[in-house]
Amino acid sequence: MTERINTNICVIGAGAGGLAVAAGAAAFGVPVVLVAKGPLGADGLKGGSAPSAALIAAARRAHRVGGAAAFGVIAPRDTWIDLQRVQGHVRA
Repeated sequence: MTERINTNICVIGAGAGGLAVAAGAAAFGVPVVLVAKGPLGADGLKGGSAPSAALIAAARRAHRVGGAAAFGVIAPRDTWIDLQRVQGHVRA
């Protein structure tokens, strides 16, 4: 049976870029459909840009802790990075 989908945006390709566009549109409440011939994320989610972006995001947050005192936020001096949890974040 054929199902009719009413949408404003059709994203073709589920690489990192396609996923970002589709997710961004959906976050703003825009009806969106994503069409892909292969698995979501393709190569980017497994070994390319998405893992790099996740690792960079974790590093930025760690760096911000060091500058938090300038904004009146005092972080514990024994702050440390749990590499296993960072790697779990990257894999997710």
